Amino acid sequence: MTGIAEFKIIGRVGAIKDVGTTVRVSIAANYSYKDKRSGDWVDNVKWNEVTIFNEATQGSSREI
Repeated sequence: MTGIAEFKIIGRVGAIKDVGTTVRVSIAANYSYKDKRSGDWVDNVKWNEVTIFNEATQGSSREI
């Protein structure tokens, strides 16, 4: 059984690496939350590594 996962990561592209038939992309996504103790807003960055396989790689590094 073949499944398809669809999701959106909104952020800044860090690095794009073409590796054979795959493309690896680093994306930094920012998020904020309010600290319960101090009441201050805290900004964090989460780096996401995305790997694109096979036919989906054709042209993907140009589109990113």
